[in-house]
Amino acid sequence: MASPLVCVLKGKDRCDGVRLAVDYRYVNSYTVGDAFPIPDIEDVIQRVGAKRFINTFDCRQGYFQTCVSAKDTWLTAFVRMGRFLEFVRTPFGLKHAGQTFVRAMHAILRQIREFTDSYVDDCAVFSDEWCDHLEHSDKYLSTMR
Repeated sequence: MASPLVCVLKGKDRCDGVRLAVDYRYVNSYTVGDAFPIPDIEDVIQRVGAKRFINTFDCRQGYFQTCVSAKDTWLTAFVRMGRFLEFVRTPFGLKHAGQTFVRAMHAILRQIREFTDSYVDDCAVFSDEWCDHLEHSDKYLSTMR
């Protein structure tokens, strides 16, 4: 198994450079879907927007934060400059990549869900009182670390 490497133009106007990507359409056509729900952005906005103090965070390279199961790395394979390579972290483009990351974020934030919420790789910490907000932000950062 080796999916083709493709060049994708970056940016909404497609003039911000080129990104190398792997075309997983063939693998995705045989992949069983993951029914884990992506949060509704409107629900997140309503919950977060009702608070007085808000911090927002963006997880850097979110999908690469989750591992590919050792038995499934062969499905992520591609060829570059005559070398056969496999991802050990979840690459962008796999059918279940989004749900895998959202599931991981849900599990990580479960214990602090009272004052945090997330939408894919964007997270928010929110509070009504400044002192609480400082404590909530510290708990969030400790949990994410």
